[in-house]
Amino acid sequence: MFAEQYNGDNKTDLVSAFSTINVTVEAASLGSTPSTPSTPSTPGGDSEDYFADLKSAINYAAALGGNQTVTWNRDCVLNYDIMKLLSENPSITLAFSYTYEDMDYLVTIPGRLAKPDPEIPIYGPLYLYGMYGGTATPHHEP
Repeated sequence: MFAEQYNGDNKTDLVSAFSTINVTVEAASLGSTPSTPSTPSTPGGDSEDYFADLKSAINYAAALGGNQTVTWNRDCVLNYDIMKLLSENPSITLAFSYTYEDMDYLVTIPGRLAKPDPEIPIYGPLYLYGMYGGTATPHHEP
């Protein structure tokens, strides 16, 4: 479990240490079998389909060779598979732009610095910004 709070410049940032917790889930009586819920990164679908375009773009950039930058602006999270793919392609840089809580972020993740962790299936917007830096500006509707 990982908890963080990102407070901006000149304010204290608190980050908990990684820890393992045991969770017991008990089935509720719903009267029917629930469908598989989608993760925050997969609006209405599964994560493989949702990140397929990004995976293709990273693989294409890697095939070109040399230092390449891939841009992405869908949603505000990344999954473990994307982080792993970046780490396996150190010459690829992901420029990831997203809006979260009325702020526009641009986070740049060099593949050589990507830190995939199989215990973290989804990397949230504040984690990405806190871990990799970038820019954050107030969001203004066009």
